[in-house]
Amino acid sequence: MEGTLVTKDYQHFQVVSDTGQTLYEFEGAKKANRALPGDAVSISPDMSVTLLARAPPLPIAGYLELNSKTTYGITDRGLTLYLFVPLDISYPSFYVASSEKDRSQKQVALIKFLSWDTKQTLPRGALDRLLGPAGDLEAEEAALLWSACPFKSLTEGLAILDDDCPKRTEVKGFTFNIDPEGCRDIDDCVSLEQIDEKSWRITVTISDVASCVEEMGAVDIMASTMGQTLYRDGRAIRPMLPPFFSEEHCSLVAGSERRGVSLSFCWSDGITHTEWSESTLRNNTTYTYESVPEEHGTVLRGVTSCLASRDVTDPHEWIEVLMKFYNTEAAAMLKKAGVGILRRHSEPDQIRLDKYKSWGHELAALATSAAEYCLADEENTRHWGLESDAYGHVTSPIRRYADLMNQRILKQLIRGNIQGLFVSVMCSDLNRRAKVAKGYERDRIFLNCLLKDEKRVFMGRVLDVEVEGATVRLRIWIPEWQRTVRSRYKLVSEENGNFIISSADESLKRLIIEGMVIRFKCAINVGERRWKDRLVVNLLD
Repeated sequence: MEGTLVTKDYQHFQVVSDTGQTLYEFEGAKKANRALPGDAVSISPDMSVTLLARAPPLPIAGYLELNSKTTYGITDRGLTLYLFVPLDISYPSFYVASSEKDRSQKQVALIKFLSWDTKQTLPRGALDRLLGPAGDLEAEEAALLWSACPFKSLTEGLAILDDDCPKRTEVKGFTFNIDPEGCRDIDDCVSLEQIDEKSWRITVTISDVASCVEEMGAVDIMASTMGQTLYRDGRAIRPMLPPFFSEEHCSLVAGSERRGVSLSFCWSDGITHTEWSESTLRNNTTYTYESVPEEHGTVLRGVTSCLASRDVTDPHEWIEVLMKFYNTEAAAMLKKAGVGILRRHSEPDQIRLDKYKSWGHELAALATSAAEYCLADEENTRHWGLESDAYGHVTSPIRRYADLMNQRILKQLIRGNIQGLFVSVMCSDLNRRAKVAKGYERDRIFLNCLLKDEKRVFMGRVLDVEVEGATVRLRIWIPEWQRTVRSRYKLVSEENGNFIISSADESLKRLIIEGMVIRFKCAINVGERRWKDRLVVNLLD
């Protein structure tokens, strides 16, 4: 058997096929036989692992322990070997040579895999660059970014494909986009055309990225590897598609004619005459959420309130409701055809949901698991949160690869072609990249809290108390961060759901009850590799 090595912690491993099927599972770094995450391996009849080919080398961010008294030899060039500890715990530590003279502190660094000799306990890495001292905000920010996305968009050989659509419909009406100020990667536009005194034709158009980017070409392969655009403070810092596409030729910027995939429908007392088309459009203008004119806002409020079956007054929600409608209609076509990528959202634990709601309806979402990508031909594609049997991502093909993949299939279905359609990317890969992006956002909050912000005392609500032997694990919601954290404490005693816990040094003992609001102080555990593990929550009286 042959497959790709996958691991989260370099202790528990899977070998997966090209279709994402798990071929073999095992534990223990030695059994990996010097293979690294992403490497091609084979499994022999005695279930031993053999390396077949290395994955393309990518930058690995982490810490070069220049300040350690322990070194690991000298290279042929006379350079000292130091221990390098990656941020990504799916990698082992490395031996890395450096000529750096200043050994007073640990350095944040980028390396690339060099070799792993049979005589070496750990692999060798080549130093790419030093980013700065450990604990320096700028250096740590850069390391987080490289760890979350070690890829960069292509810059050479970029070109827009000739249009292969046999017939495009020209979008009519007044066309505009609503996005945050300064947004450059514009996926969607809305067009309003008044039919009579009481009726409007609404057209939602998504940029036809599929007609511009060659499937399985270099740009497409890189996009599928990245999975989605990575943002920081609302700005694309690792765009899935090169700016040549994402900000120029595919972006629905005002004043330029663009290709689109449109969903049109009539609205008066209800929604009628929905119709899909491959289209051309010219965006008339750009609005921010705060600058939508009243004449357009009145129509958008009416149509979205009709779609949502409630009064929708927030301009942010107008676009959200229209995108959900587009995604739901597209997903129904994908589900019927049995091909495409949908979003599955499992039903939450009802006891936990009721418990969280009793402390505030805004906490209800914390009782649900995250939605995940699944194939349209799977039996269970239910999206509990949206109460839909089929829902998919289609409206952001500039920013998410699942949307681009679905758009390619949707275009063929619009043309009436149902044969030979397939999904060329594993849902497990898309789910993994989405999880990495969320982890990047979370870790930036923790990093800034521990290295930048002077404020260290926060309020939180205890959501869950889990007892594991003599240890208590708390799950705490921090409203100021809009994040949950987990922290462990010593269990002193428990009676009827009331827990007395103590800090590790037993300097503080206090009562903990689920649902209570607590005050805590943040501290940093520098010995941990991941920022979520470095955050220490010290309870206060």
